[in-house]
Amino acid sequence: MSALSSKLRQQDVVCVDTGDITLWASLCLCLSHGTTTLSSERLGTMGYALCAGIAASLERGPGSKAIVIAGDGGFQMTMNELGTAVQHGASLLIIVIDNGVLGRVEFGFKNAKGCALTGCDWVALARSYGADGVHVRSDSQVEAALAAGMASEGVFVIAAYTDPGVKADMAKTSDAKLPYWLSAPTDKVDSG
Repeated sequence: MSALSSKLRQQDVVCVDTGDITLWASLCLCLSHGTTTLSSERLGTMGYALCAGIAASLERGPGSKAIVIAGDGGFQMTMNELGTAVQHGASLLIIVIDNGVLGRVEFGFKNAKGCALTGCDWVALARSYGADGVHVRSDSQVEAALAAGMASEGVFVIAAYTDPGVKADMAKTSDAKLPYWLSAPTDKVDSG
């Protein structure tokens, strides 16, 4: 996410899915060019990001790219829409973070059952729809994968594999870094 931050342009749209990926994006993605973001804020709809990315790409046109950031669980809920994206010529960079687990459920609920996921070869899936992509299995592959994805035309999938034991901790509001024009709150609220 940090490496992606420097590659985003004002005309791009970042579509973030629901789940642990939402926390990772909020903690690690830095949007400094007025880039639009779309997320299923109050409904928490897993699978939202791919459909939002397709709509954003088709609305914005060829000069922009929609970047879809989804976990393996959320992506599996709407991955059939790869066909729609390719058919209509969407310009998408899809980043699937595959940790093999429904992270927010696994980490957020004591003794949760059914959180382990079986995925697939996300790049092979993309290619079966006429798209392209790359696998990322180490930090050293991130920059090249992002460069290829941002330069691609059409739909491009980055399948990034991560450690299932690493979780995104929810930040406390008291840890917030406020912009210079916003004064710090006088009342402290501990949301952690």
